[in-house]
Amino acid sequence: MIKHLKQIISALNGWHFLPGPFTVLLIVVADSVGWDFLLSKSLHEYLALALTGAAILLCIAHLRVHGGALFIILTFFTLNLFCREIHFAGTDITIYLALFLTPLWAWLWLDRIVDVFEDKRFLSIFTSTLFTYFLSQLIARRVFRGIPGEDMLHVPLEEAVETTAHIMLIISYSLASWKRSPNCVKKDHIS
Repeated sequence: MIKHLKQIISALNGWHFLPGPFTVLLIVVADSVGWDFLLSKSLHEYLALALTGAAILLCIAHLRVHGGALFIILTFFTLNLFCREIHFAGTDITIYLALFLTPLWAWLWLDRIVDVFEDKRFLSIFTSTLFTYFLSQLIARRVFRGIPGEDMLHVPLEEAVETTAHIMLIISYSLASWKRSPNCVKKDHIS
């Protein structure tokens, strides 16, 4: 397990933490120059449905073409994100359960997904994606409320950073799905 954590850390460098803050900067600039369409919550809500839906399709396509335990786990995770974006009753709780169960499931299936730690490209972009989701949740929880102007922009900031994370999710799944050899993730039969 420690070896795998070291592999994740070694795959990271400074750029991995930039997409979220770059999006924050973009929203601040958009607000100051009047690009109101970028501040629209409804725009980001629609994008979230489309992007998480596309991510689910990528997961399913990967499962169909290559199989593998990793994309079984990622499909579960992404379905939860999608349901959360639809705002089904009860999804506030289920996303937290998914955030707990997904790493637990990955840990239990570590021997089935161990090959993913060799794919630094996927690993680095997926880790960056998770960091960007985390930043969006910090913004949603108003952790930065002491910053001047945060009260006016926290909703567009959270929605835009989350949209960036959704885009990054598609990129990471695309790289894992199509750039890796079919043998990179072990084909499994759920037993």
